[in-house]
Amino acid sequence: MKFIKPFFIAVMIFLGIMTYLEITNKSLSSFLELFKKEKKIFQVYWVASTHESLDKIPKNINVVALAFADVSPTTFELETKVSGNFIVPPLENMPISEDYKTWTRFKYENNHVKILLSLGGETYSKIWSSTLEQNNAPTLIAKNIVNLINKKFPVYLKTKSTPNCLDDNKATYDCLAGYVTLDGIDLDAEIANVNLGTHAEKIIDLIHSIYTFIHSESSIKKHTENKEIVFTGISVGADPIGQCTVQWSVHCGEFRTIVQQTQEELSWVNLMAYDAGPDFIREGYKQALLNLSNLFEPANKHKSILGLNMGKQYGLNFPETPQELAQKVLWTKDSRYGGIMFWGIGNYGETSLYLKIIAEAFQTAH
Repeated sequence: MKFIKPFFIAVMIFLGIMTYLEITNKSLSSFLELFKKEKKIFQVYWVASTHESLDKIPKNINVVALAFADVSPTTFELETKVSGNFIVPPLENMPISEDYKTWTRFKYENNHVKILLSLGGETYSKIWSSTLEQNNAPTLIAKNIVNLINKKFPVYLKTKSTPNCLDDNKATYDCLAGYVTLDGIDLDAEIANVNLGTHAEKIIDLIHSIYTFIHSESSIKKHTENKEIVFTGISVGADPIGQCTVQWSVHCGEFRTIVQQTQEELSWVNLMAYDAGPDFIREGYKQALLNLSNLFEPANKHKSILGLNMGKQYGLNFPETPQELAQKVLWTKDSRYGGIMFWGIGNYGETSLYLKIIAEAFQTAH
């Protein structure tokens, strides 16, 4: 009889939770998120065409986004021709490109680090402005994205497991150490001088379709359903209409609808909190990130990520210092946001000092 009371209490708690979920129209998983300690995100972009090494990046970086991929407007296939073809495996017995070697070997030796393929950026903005607008494009592009992030990429490397490997700069069987896969997709959606909101419907369709393909029955059977979908947007994109942190920007509020309608499917959202003038860099970024977090249900606040940039920005005579960026990292902890994003390895030359100081602050903060 002594077990009846605790059992009765447990049943009542369970029924209470289920009633709350039904009333609030929330899922059990979203309720459990309230009690889950989320791992903080430290994402960096790697600009493939610059041939920068990933070997010495800080150990607490847990996400690397490969920049950038384009989408063919005719076949809807993903391609990286301009970026050095870094997602194209070498032909048998042929030399391996530096960019392909860099990311596949890094992933092979650091399997705990998530590798995302970053799609778009301002360079390939036509994805969002025209390619995605074509008939059935969101579904077809989504299918190609999921096929690519599930693809096994061969890794050629001289290790203890490849004792007969003589030259690991060539794609030979004796040097085949194993295979790696991408861990997800980063949708870097931006169009210069155009409000992205005019294309929101198609982008939402794309995200829905990617999520559906990732969680399809065939993906679950292959154990490939644990992939990330990340959205990256411009500084003021989450601002309420009429309350923009940078009044003159054409991009105000441009991705509010996108995030609101896909927040359960998105793993996190990077806010490019830079290049918006000195007032924004000093204080405005705080309101902009708050505006982003307000788009989420409380359980999803951790999906709000602060973007940092070591380059010279609009309205500033000099780039922000590593110490200034480090202070912003510490602020994300105090404000209980989900982490940081850094742009970008290879884009501004030497990044080691910036990454070292930012990584130390991230370690302290998280």
